[in-house]
Amino acid sequence: MDSRKPVDQLTEAEAVEALTFLADEIARHDIAYHQEDAPVIPDAEYDALKRRNDEIEARFPPSGPGEFAVAEGWRGAVGEVQGRRARRADAQPRQCLRR
Repeated sequence: MDSRKPVDQLTEAEAVEALTFLADEIARHDIAYHQEDAPVIPDAEYDALKRRNDEIEARFPPSGPGEFAVAEGWRGAVGEVQGRRARRADAQPRQCLRR
């Protein structure tokens, strides 16, 4: 579990544990938001999870491809990632109202 210990005080083992927790949490919220259209937490809380993940990864950079790539776990199921929101793979483009 993410203990909210300041990032600059985390050991490498604690960082791995926190990143694992954050990856699971972020993936769970991504699925609820993007696939089920039923967000569980407010955007501000989600943003805080992402920010903490980014801060930990900045201090303890991934050592290889795929390690802790939070967004990679849900990208294929949802479609192209566009920040907090993603475009569903089956979504139709919006029609312009102007002629």
